[in-house]
Amino acid sequence: MKNLFKKSMLFAAAAMAFVSCSNDATEDVINGPSFKVEVNAVTTDSRSAFGELNGDKYPTLWEGNESWFVGVNNAYTEDVNTITFSEDKKSAKAMAAFSSEPVADNGTYTLYALSPSSAWSSYHFGNDYLRFYIARNIQTPTATSCDPASQVLFAKSEAMNSANSFNIGFEHFSAYAKFSFKNVAEGGVVSSVTVSAEDVNLAGRYAYTLSTGKLAELDRLEKSITLMTSSTENLWMAVAPVDVSGKKLTFTITTDKGLLSKEVTMPATAKFESGKVATFTVDMSGIEYPAVAGENWQLVTAVANVTAGEYIVVGPRTDGSTVAYLPSTTIGSSPSQKVINIPGLDLNSTDVITTTLVPEDARFTFTGTATAMTITNADGNYLYTTTGNNGLRVGTTKGTWVIASNPNSAKALTLKFDSTGRYVTMYNDQDWRCYTSVYEKYNGNTQNGEIYLYKKVTGDGGETPDVPATPVLEVNPATVEVAAAGGNAEFGYTVTNPAEGVSVVASTTANWISDFNYATAGKVTFTVAENTVAEAREAVITLAYTGAESKTVTVKQAAAEVGGGEGQTCTVTYTVATTSSCTTSGTAPQGSSASYSQTYATKEQLTAGNSATFTLKGYTGATITGMVLNMKSNANKGAGKFSVVAGSTTLAAISSATNFNAWYDNNSYGGTFRDINVVMTNDSYVVGNGENVVVKFEATTNSIYIHSITLKYTLGETPDVPATPVLEVNPATVEVAAAGGNAEFGYTVTNPAEGVSVMASTTANWISDFNYATAGKVTFTVAENTVAEAREAVITLAYSGAESKTVTVKQAAAEVGGGDEPGTSVVVLREEFDNTTTADSSTAINTSKFPNFSGATSKAFTSKYGGLKFGSSSAAGYITSKSLDLSSAFTVQIDACKYGSDTGNIVVTCGTQSQTIQNSELGAAGSFKTFTLTFAAATATSTVKIATSSKRAYIDNVVITRN
Repeated sequence: MKNLFKKSMLFAAAAMAFVSCSNDATEDVINGPSFKVEVNAVTTDSRSAFGELNGDKYPTLWEGNESWFVGVNNAYTEDVNTITFSEDKKSAKAMAAFSSEPVADNGTYTLYALSPSSAWSSYHFGNDYLRFYIARNIQTPTATSCDPASQVLFAKSEAMNSANSFNIGFEHFSAYAKFSFKNVAEGGVVSSVTVSAEDVNLAGRYAYTLSTGKLAELDRLEKSITLMTSSTENLWMAVAPVDVSGKKLTFTITTDKGLLSKEVTMPATAKFESGKVATFTVDMSGIEYPAVAGENWQLVTAVANVTAGEYIVVGPRTDGSTVAYLPSTTIGSSPSQKVINIPGLDLNSTDVITTTLVPEDARFTFTGTATAMTITNADGNYLYTTTGNNGLRVGTTKGTWVIASNPNSAKALTLKFDSTGRYVTMYNDQDWRCYTSVYEKYNGNTQNGEIYLYKKVTGDGGETPDVPATPVLEVNPATVEVAAAGGNAEFGYTVTNPAEGVSVVASTTANWISDFNYATAGKVTFTVAENTVAEAREAVITLAYTGAESKTVTVKQAAAEVGGGEGQTCTVTYTVATTSSCTTSGTAPQGSSASYSQTYATKEQLTAGNSATFTLKGYTGATITGMVLNMKSNANKGAGKFSVVAGSTTLAAISSATNFNAWYDNNSYGGTFRDINVVMTNDSYVVGNGENVVVKFEATTNSIYIHSITLKYTLGETPDVPATPVLEVNPATVEVAAAGGNAEFGYTVTNPAEGVSVMASTTANWISDFNYATAGKVTFTVAENTVAEAREAVITLAYSGAESKTVTVKQAAAEVGGGDEPGTSVVVLREEFDNTTTADSSTAINTSKFPNFSGATSKAFTSKYGGLKFGSSSAAGYITSKSLDLSSAFTVQIDACKYGSDTGNIVVTCGTQSQTIQNSELGAAGSFKTFTLTFAAATATSTVKIATSSKRAYIDNVVITRN
């Protein structure tokens, strides 16, 4: 459902650290009765697009064209796509409009947001969960990031007493990968890359439980993802979070010469984690194009040419894409979508194409005639549909299919199951659906029922070559330990059944390991950089050999001995920021870090049986001499446990369940946070090398609340730290004429570091050729702007150790002549009345389930045919839409049919305008027909009423489109 209200925008600015926001902007007016909510995305992880690699991190920004799905308790809106983004694209603001005020939950309101809105599937407030898609099985990555439609971000606000304004911070549901191929066989033109998993899912529909924060697989799950790309380097992929350690992944490169495929066993530490980028390289050494004869396939465009034989079915795509959507032959449920890439496949051409890529589990055989055809797979199971469910299915149910020409395309056909009258189509490029109408295309949702049939006309398989013995790779030792000072290190390896011309290749994601050397047979040497922080570190080296299972070696490097201020007492405070993070203030040990987690969903609160943990790293050599807890408890005698442990040594503890008013010097309960001084049982222990300090709270009765912990500690002398570089740019904005050409900006670096240079990057493909030849100046080239619209882009200038700076490039619009702009139209209401009713209901519909029709209703019930039944044997029925902007001419499209022998008409009214669908025009019960009614312009706050003139009728699939 599109948001039907004009949004008002406020501007939010956020720096790279936690900073304040600017709310200085003017609010637009939302027309019509509505409830508006201000949404502020302000935290530093509220971003979606990846920038160029900067050190070992990939900075991310909003692209500036995102849309959000927003919900507040039981009210929700889709496609909040009028969003104001800060100039640095690190924060955003929007005004979400609801048709009615959300209902409070125990007096509070919680906002949920999902980006992009196209990932949203459904919202179940009563059942406490959201449904949405993580990743997509077909992705088109950019040069610097993954496909935006596959990158899913989620935000949840704190519970608020007001539903007017919320601050949120998006987090990544998606995980990411950036990978390259090397030693790819030459000669083929790449059209796609597919990553397939053996026994884990990489994409699909997921459910997120709002109260617990748990994410779970739901359905429409995919084990493979296809990237539409012509490159084999720096490929970005969005993927569902999944542990792939020890799992087998198959990487397949599709070219016009055939397939190059490599199965890889992932390292024991491999994971795709939400918000993180896994980087790796796939070595294709020795993988050649298969010597297999191709099969010839040709598009069938006329019903007369449909004869018995083997076919592939391609979904509704008319853009010249080489992607084919095939229903798989899975038995027992809706067939999953099989996505393949066929070089030469073009729905605009009837030329014969040659391919070896059509999988066996996606081939169906047609027998019979075009008007009475049975469709079976290789196992003899039938393709069919059911009356009460819109899924396409494979099983033992037998029936006939009818193939006919398609009113929307000269080259497409329609495919209808005769027994149920349902047409095959696709939904959101996600799954196969069957409906009783040949649908028009709805903004990328249900597509227009076009089915393209390709018939196999010739083709034979080639011979299978002899397969040599499989190489076996082993490493020794499996763990290499290195001192903090770093230096050279090595490990050995052996290869059984080696292949001629193939060598081992080592790789790692750790930037402190480099210079792999293979000069000595059976040995790999490498260089380890010095560890300068007081914390040990580990990394994994993967050793690969084509045809063999890869092996891993773990490198463990000792922590540095960090000194400084011997005997000096320092104080540091860690404050709970969210249920999974904390902030640091005061003086923390150099190179240290802190993490926080709690098992209860409300920040700072622990109910009985829940716990919270601070994990402090980098305290090697420190002595913790004191601690203050900032806590509170409810008035019902909350109780719990507490402990401070360094490594395996307890420094302080309340080991038995104790009422909060008895904790240390605390003598009462209270509703406000107070400082509790911890009595240290060991205030002289020196934290050992690599030991973490763990502070844990456990609630045993009612609730206790933790706001912060403050530590006092002593540490050895701290080494001198060089002054931090400071980067500045001038000017911050560069304006360029439409003709383009060379442009420049200046920069200065205070406290520069030896051997470090500035590096400029941008996601705009019309800016190129960065040049740094002149000190203090960056020049670049701007392409000509050929369209009658000005454009902007951001250049990010980076310098290692300094905060990056941005320069905005503004290019003027071209002076383009021409005629009138073509007209546009917008769908302001779309309702499919999806339900699973097997019989006509006698209970009036709940408009909260169909918020498009939140106005008055009478005698409107869910129907056994899907959609609604109006009226009774003695009275008419009707529904009324929510307030719509119908200030220009519009159309109302309705699917309708009769109820038994009732003779009432269907009347559609908007203000003083009224149009009637005569009963004689309606099909028999269950045989819906589509009617389109045209209306003159009404108002920006109009409602549409759909009614029967008497007794009963059925309706379904209402679409209102404004010119």
